[in-house]
Amino acid sequence: MERELSDLSGGGPVLTIGSPTATPTVTLSGLTITGGDTRSDPETPRCGPDLVTCGPGYTSVTALGGGIEAFPGTTVTVRHSVITANRAVPDGSVPSAVATCPGSVPCRASFGDAAGIDDWCRVGTSGSPFILDDRRRRRPTR
Repeated sequence: MERELSDLSGGGPVLTIGSPTATPTVTLSGLTITGGDTRSDPETPRCGPDLVTCGPGYTSVTALGGGIEAFPGTTVTVRHSVITANRAVPDGSVPSAVATCPGSVPCRASFGDAAGIDDWCRVGTSGSPFILDDRRRRRPTR
């Protein structure tokens, strides 16, 4: 499917492609995706493939895909587009399953990533796409 768009803004994420049961092939061209602010993980309740160790509560403090969320198995091509000013910032933190802080206590952990495009390694880009000023944040581990 190929469809010309212009501006998409707001939401968390701004644009979701696919689902746990649908894996389309999509081409996006000539668009601006901006203002996405996500605070969650679309793979909840299971951890996504990017987490080597999935500790208790990790999915509740993971934020992915502020601009575009492309579910595993989808194929997305982005052409001649700007993806800017999106955020992926979780609301809280949980004790780490891996890191230990001074005093032999678990450090706090949260995961914010892929503020522009959360693609699970399946998004191709061509025609000079720009990803500008997107924010991801992991909470301090203290």
